Amino acid sequence: MTVNAPWLELVHSCLETSDIDKRVEILQRINRLLPVESKIKLPAFITNDYIDRTLDLLEERLNSSINSKVDVVY
Repeated sequence: MTVNAPWLELVHSCLETSDIDKRVEILQRINRLLPVESKIKLPAFITNDYIDRTLDLLEERLNSSINSKVDVVY
């Protein structure tokens, strides 16, 4: 079962945006759309690298229907 949700368009939009403030805003919007079990634990300080890694992982996990929290650890 593949998850088909509005977050997918936002993921692509975020990946194409270079403005970090806009990217953080989009990432927060994506997080609000996710089911509780898939919410992202957002750190206080967010970098472009964090956003890229998180979006890639999020897209992979949700597309393969793994319903667990997305934790990106540095």
